[in-house]
Amino acid sequence: QQLWREALAFLPTMLRRNVEPDVIVCNVAINACTRGDAWTASLAVLQSMERCAILPDEVTFNSLMGACGKGAEWSRALFLLTELHIQSLEFNTYTCNSAITACQQGSKWDHALSLLEELTRKLVLPDIITFNAVISSCGGNWELAMHLLLGMSKQALTPSVVSYGAAVKSCEEGSNWQAAFQILARMRGDRVAANAVVIGSTIAACGRGSEWRRSLLLLDELPHADGRKTRSDALIAHNAAIDACGKGMQWLQAMKQVDKMKQGNICPDLLTYSTAIS
Repeated sequence: QQLWREALAFLPTMLRRNVEPDVIVCNVAINACTRGDAWTASLAVLQSMERCAILPDEVTFNSLMGACGKGAEWSRALFLLTELHIQSLEFNTYTCNSAITACQQGSKWDHALSLLEELTRKLVLPDIITFNAVISSCGGNWELAMHLLLGMSKQALTPSVVSYGAAVKSCEEGSNWQAAFQILARMRGDRVAANAVVIGSTIAACGRGSEWRRSLLLLDELPHADGRKTRSDALIAHNAAIDACGKGMQWLQAMKQVDKMKQGNICPDLLTYSTAIS
């Protein structure tokens, strides 16, 4: 990730040797900055391009918006999208996804939704990445998240586990466990296996609704944790269930879950114990 510094160093080196960088070289440098989560450096490359009279292309703007997305700089991403329009460059699904992802990182669902609508107006087909990003931007607006999830079929798109997970997360943030269960039921109907992230978000939604019994039942649906990532996701789900027990004043159930975690090869962490104790 730190190789972006070396990539940037090539630009002044080329100029010192009287070699004019072109848009391809600049795009490579911007992409390196994006991968290194250095969005400010990527914008500095754009400024250098302007000084050298190098015209940016679609790849330039896509990479820049991707960098802004990683930095949650949604307003800069939208500004870049406006610049793309001004320069009469192609507005496609990938370009829109870059801007929507930036809005998602900034939790700006209204701007993300506007971009989705702009795609429709321009007769550009959104893809599953588009919908996943817009749904993820909804925050606690679970009604909008569910509406978008159901609307994917109108675009001949099949929701993935990421799509469902984003909608369930919105239900969690909106404290609506009933809607989260509806999404789980739809996943079963569509034969999409719920992963630990989806189950964990549903458990957390139950906790917010004082449904500690349902939280414990959902633990039985967790897939087997056979890797570091799945064990981490399972840990989060178990912690959410313990938190639900705490909110329901079920301290004995909370302690039982700690013991079950140990038996299931899931190592409790500091949050587990602090939640159980509290």
